[in-house]
Amino acid sequence: MSPRILDILKEVSTDRIRILPCERTSLDAYLSPYSNAHEHAISSSFETRPPSSGYTRVPSSGSNLSILTYFMDGSRRTYQIADIVDDGSRYMPLVAGQVGVAVLKRDREGRLSPMRDLCDFSLILAFPDRIDEQALKGYQHDIKDRTGMSLELARYSTRVDVGENLLDKGVAAIMRRMHDAEVRAVERLADANQLDGYNWLVIDGPLRFKEMSTRRLDVLQFQYVLGLSKSFRPGFTVGRGRHKADIGAIAANLGFGQRTGTFRAEHDHNRLGVWYLRLRRKWQSPLQGTVKAECYALAKAHECGLDSDTVDALSSHLLRERNVTPYGVDPRWANHIYPIFCSENYVKSSFISDASFLALF
Repeated sequence: MSPRILDILKEVSTDRIRILPCERTSLDAYLSPYSNAHEHAISSSFETRPPSSGYTRVPSSGSNLSILTYFMDGSRRTYQIADIVDDGSRYMPLVAGQVGVAVLKRDREGRLSPMRDLCDFSLILAFPDRIDEQALKGYQHDIKDRTGMSLELARYSTRVDVGENLLDKGVAAIMRRMHDAEVRAVERLADANQLDGYNWLVIDGPLRFKEMSTRRLDVLQFQYVLGLSKSFRPGFTVGRGRHKADIGAIAANLGFGQRTGTFRAEHDHNRLGVWYLRLRRKWQSPLQGTVKAECYALAKAHECGLDSDTVDALSSHLLRERNVTPYGVDPRWANHIYPIFCSENYVKSSFISDASFLALF
């Protein structure tokens, strides 16, 4: 029987580092419903022919074939599995996680299948940065040698600003690994010329890959990538002056099959077009069934805004994806498009169970 990972770490750690037991906790259970709803400051209208009323009905698609071909989801599970005391002065969490990224492709017959060479699954252990890189390499070697397990080790910053805590920092280090894998998948699709105006990739979540560890985003490879968020902060403010309003108040007025105009967002010197689309008729809450969509604005669109015909076409194809629904299976069923639901299920079904994962430690 292989030794547990924490036992190995206790054996090989120096005298100045103590690894202490704690109540093992799933950190995902304490996340806000908007924890992944990364928002960009959005302002003026940002499309070539903005709707005069601020809303427009999405036109019906004239094609039986969808331009949405690829669907990607990144998921993670995170846990606090121990605490670390360094020199008797700092008390810091040791955070473990599972990370998965899956890309599904839809063929001409409408069948979805995973692109296995683009799917990525990892087990990660995030240490405070008071433990140096050389020590981490030693830990990684010892774990591999004694258990045969390829466990990735990461570091999180122990510098904490007002309102931050070290557990959040540990989770962010694991999220960086997930974002790296998502960006790599986009790069490989783009480099293979598999993305074009007739074959778009839909990513579950916003196009905000700020938390990356080793790479800088090349937005040119995201030309045919659509970010789709099932949740967004309703109190997030758009516009200026007397036109200022909370996005929740704007989106709540959308009727079925309607979208807002496109807003401009800035992120890391890049521009995005952001709009909101109602996939379903109002149900239990005013925003249920409404999603946020976004694309990078490149070339001419960087100055003039997204092409209205493109926004309409993407919205039309998204609207067609609302069936079949995961009703009763996922509490966010009304905000799902079915291929993304399938991508999420593929990732999550590949995870080790919580009990089996924690037993490794």
